[in-house]
Amino acid sequence: MAGGRAERIGMSSVFVVEDDFHAEKMGQFGDQKGAEGFLAYLRSDPHAVQNRAPCTSWRTCHRTYYVLEYDDSTTPWTLISTVPAFEVGQGEIRPVTSGSNHQQDS
Repeated sequence: MAGGRAERIGMSSVFVVEDDFHAEKMGQFGDQKGAEGFLAYLRSDPHAVQNRAPCTSWRTCHRTYYVLEYDDSTTPWTLISTVPAFEVGQGEIRPVTSGSNHQQDS
């Protein structure tokens, strides 16, 4: 993941795993390793309840996971980076094929 605490002295980061397609926060972690562990758990079972999209037709819908890093020393939090993880849909894991809905400052 680009960036990280070492490059941002004086800043505090929080990592959020989000289903970007549905704008649903799936988990919040104090470090990148926590977010990566949660993604590994989600990736391990594409049929898991957590991977079911909230749509009425969740069997034909999908989730698109991203890891968002925020500076949580500001109010509201400042988005630092957005990294695509993977998509889950129809019982399979695949690379992210669409762009994120999040805007990031350059």
